[in-house]
Amino acid sequence: MKELSIILAEAIKTSKTKWLVNLLPFCLQCDCDLPSLKKLAVLLDIQNIKVEVLLKIANEEAIISFFKGTDVFVNVRYHASLISLRLNKPTISIVWDDYPHYRNKINYLYRDKKENMDIIDSDKLSLNYHDELLSIFGSFLRAI
Repeated sequence: MKELSIILAEAIKTSKTKWLVNLLPFCLQCDCDLPSLKKLAVLLDIQNIKVEVLLKIANEEAIISFFKGTDVFVNVRYHASLISLRLNKPTISIVWDDYPHYRNKINYLYRDKKENMDIIDSDKLSLNYHDELLSIFGSFLRAI
């Protein structure tokens, strides 16, 4: 999580554009996303990145409306990637889950929408891949 915050903050700062990072928990049934999102928010805030954690969105229509008003997505959930790509939004999907079916679904989306998408394997979220990740994030932020 720390590495992701460092790379995302650096990409935002080098884009020379003001960004607001909204962190959206995507599991409406439970709050299992919140601890990770709150940790990421603290790490971004320390680096002077404006960030908000949206605690809960009321329903699916509100989620779609939120997605329509957003410029670029960094997703860790398949359905978030699916919606953002369906709305033709630039999307970076981070694959945390080693479950093969999940990886296959993300790869299928990529084959269909690769001009608007990139995939990052979670094992590459380390400073060892700093330049590669900065290039990916930077290209998506500059495209807006």
